[in-house]
Amino acid sequence: MKINIRSCLTKFIVSLILIMPIIRYYNFWGTNIGFEAVLKSFVLLLLILILLVRNRRIFYEPSIQKSGNYFFLFALYATIVTLIYQSYSVYYQSRSVNFTIAFIVSLLVISLLLYAKIDYSCVFKVYSFLVWFMVATCIFQWILLIMGVRVPFNLPGLNYTSSWEQLSSQTFGMDEYPTALFSEKAHFCEYLIPYVAFCLFSEDFVKNHRILKAVIISLLTIMSTSGNGVVLVFLCWGLYFTFFNELDFRNRMLLSIIGVAVIGISFYALTQIDIINAMLSMLFTNNIYGYSKANYRVYRGFDIYSLLPITQKLFGVGYYNMEPFASIHNIVSQYDTQWNIYEYFSAFTQILIYFGSLGFVFIVGHIIPLFKNQSNLTKGLVILLIAISVSSEILLQGFHMMFLILILSSIQDNSLNRLYDDVI
Repeated sequence: MKINIRSCLTKFIVSLILIMPIIRYYNFWGTNIGFEAVLKSFVLLLLILILLVRNRRIFYEPSIQKSGNYFFLFALYATIVTLIYQSYSVYYQSRSVNFTIAFIVSLLVISLLLYAKIDYSCVFKVYSFLVWFMVATCIFQWILLIMGVRVPFNLPGLNYTSSWEQLSSQTFGMDEYPTALFSEKAHFCEYLIPYVAFCLFSEDFVKNHRILKAVIISLLTIMSTSGNGVVLVFLCWGLYFTFFNELDFRNRMLLSIIGVAVIGISFYALTQIDIINAMLSMLFTNNIYGYSKANYRVYRGFDIYSLLPITQKLFGVGYYNMEPFASIHNIVSQYDTQWNIYEYFSAFTQILIYFGSLGFVFIVGHIIPLFKNQSNLTKGLVILLIAISVSSEILLQGFHMMFLILILSSIQDNSLNRLYDDVI
């Protein structure tokens, strides 16, 4: 039996990327190096190897290639800007060499994922397995919680990274409400929510009980009491009821009316639950400390960008260089606090602050081919990625790569369907 080396490498790469968001909290065995950073480096080596393996079945899709061209320009530009700022001042030179290498590795991984012409047909199978494993784990945690039992669900034998050391004092995965193998509610929801899109926006991936499965994932997401999760769930179902369904115009209008009513009634019912209402209030309403989650996750990034000099607004300050730049130029945001991580910005504002308007143009050029003239599923996944990017720090991280390969797999599936229809 002849083994397809390229196919085996692809499955391995896909599996590593899909476990990155789960393993991000830990150091690699016996080291102080983050597990996610190690996996990214390994994926980069495998992608280079896969380019060297000859294979007749090489998938070419013009929209992916065009997206890759823009991202390569962004990667080159982002690297130059970051290295320039890190080279001219001792404030920036304090950034470790390992951090800069990890940054460049992330850029290379995403570039090669777009350029390698890989067959991503295995992505959904691996992702679906992991999603339902998380669902089973979460349901088991809820059973334990009902019984009055809380036990940590952190991965045994692994130590937390310095960025996640605070987790050692928490009941991992069950600190507040069950979140499977994730430390935070938002991470749990962001991992599961693409599956809802696969269920609602396409009939090619989830063959049986699509709506029921989407409802189950949606309920678990809402039960986590994550603000991000609730917003993403309603966004998915809103898109399904109004735009991304396969019905004719008349039935789509009827479904839209019914769907809007269902969403409205559901949202009102949720706000009558004290804990959900409190969670939604925390998103945009200041707490006793005069602060809301939107202040930290959304407004602060835009406020800091507005305070940058015109040159930095155009070209940025380099990756994770805002804190030293703010110290030198005395930039203070009205949303700054002493207890939050300074460099925490949403992916959307990370692009603006770190790489300026020019970097943002490159990213828009990278996203447009992944959206324009694509299937409902692909458009839905891109919209979810953008929505998450407005409030979460996912740029160049495992979640970013996970969403990218899910998007690429949906594009390839749609292209193959069109090819099949043309042949028929």
